[in-house]
Amino acid sequence: MKKKYLFLCFILVARVLFSSPVWFQSPRNFYDADVYLAGIGEGDSYDSAMAVARSELIQQISVNVKVDNLVSFLYEETENRITYTETINQNIQLTSEKEIQGIEILRQEQVRGRYYVMLGINKQRMLRNMELEITELWRSIQSSLQNAERHVSNGQIVFAVTTYHNIQESLIELYTIKAIYDAFSTRALNINQLILLSDVDNLMRDLLSAIKFEVVSGDYQTVRRGVLLPHPILFRASLNLLEEDNGVIPLRNLPVVLTYGDGQHIENGYTNENGEFSTRPVAIPNVSNLGRIVIKINSEQFPLSLYRFLQNIVTEASFSTTEPEPIKVHLTIVDERGRNVQSAYNRVSNLFRENNILIDSNASIIAHGVASVTNRLRDSDGGWFCEVDVNIEFSQRQNRQVIGNLYGTGVMRGQSQEVTIDRAFGAIQLNTEDIRDIVLKIEGF
Repeated sequence: MKKKYLFLCFILVARVLFSSPVWFQSPRNFYDADVYLAGIGEGDSYDSAMAVARSELIQQISVNVKVDNLVSFLYEETENRITYTETINQNIQLTSEKEIQGIEILRQEQVRGRYYVMLGINKQRMLRNMELEITELWRSIQSSLQNAERHVSNGQIVFAVTTYHNIQESLIELYTIKAIYDAFSTRALNINQLILLSDVDNLMRDLLSAIKFEVVSGDYQTVRRGVLLPHPILFRASLNLLEEDNGVIPLRNLPVVLTYGDGQHIENGYTNENGEFSTRPVAIPNVSNLGRIVIKINSEQFPLSLYRFLQNIVTEASFSTTEPEPIKVHLTIVDERGRNVQSAYNRVSNLFRENNILIDSNASIIAHGVASVTNRLRDSDGGWFCEVDVNIEFSQRQNRQVIGNLYGTGVMRGQSQEVTIDRAFGAIQLNTEDIRDIVLKIEGF
């Protein structure tokens, strides 16, 4: 019985050992490792077996590259190590897949309905292809470096920085291919005057640190609060290089963003051919009667990694304000039947006073509003949801010439329809900027 059991065990072991080809069990004995990289695969079909073998080949290529060492070599600053590590990891995978295009089927066999494949790639052929790729990449990088310098000379800073950023991506690809090449070659590939990612980063940072804004004209104006500045503020952006040959270069088509001193947005734009940008905003002070107009680079068009450097490139113009004389208007608000809507009148009057508009029945400006109920719905609990609006037309009393319109809305919920509508009129909202625009139009008449 014991002998029979041992015999059955021997049969089972033999089936396991001999269910796949001998070359599949000991692949290194069946190809020249000095000539080929090889990968083996097993599957229910030749396609699935080849996919496994192909994946093993890619793995053999990629695992020979030490990513951490490559990242440290290319870029030493810790703040960008994670980004570069992820980028290089992805690039190693893509490069490894690309380098197995010249694969050969070294062996293939079918045993008991299973398919077995051994794929190989000629090392020397792979290295020759990689050497050609590296040469072409380096030529392209050298050409891009010249283009970046030309963009700098022309004051096209966005193009220059974008080109430098693209050079970094090409360098990552080049160094990845070179790392794979050096891992499988008997000698490391030497590239004359090859630069690093950190070298290009330093070029970009030196370039950005040379950018200067200045106020050409329009600084220190005094104007009534809430109106346009009497004179435009003219800013100039330039590149202040140390080289005597270049000197000061105006920055053309530089994307800029303008804000008040408290960060409130004014406008976006681009400098002109002389590196200048002109603005004439409304005088809105941020501290007492003092205000600032701040200009800086619009960083949205630059690589994210440069954001903190761009934020430091800034300058500002100052202005002071005096309290404006109040605007006087004669206000009426009626419903569609011509009846006064007191709750709407009270609400709009308060909003006007908050924006330096006084109510005066003898004023030369008439503000006539029509209040309407735009929506009323019965809730499931028996209450009401009401929406209202008011359209106020401003005109001159003398000739009835229309100056402009203000539009506001109100929303309220309540149990009584009439009370809810009245409360909605009492909660009408008007846009502050729209009120300011009306004031400017009135002052223009």
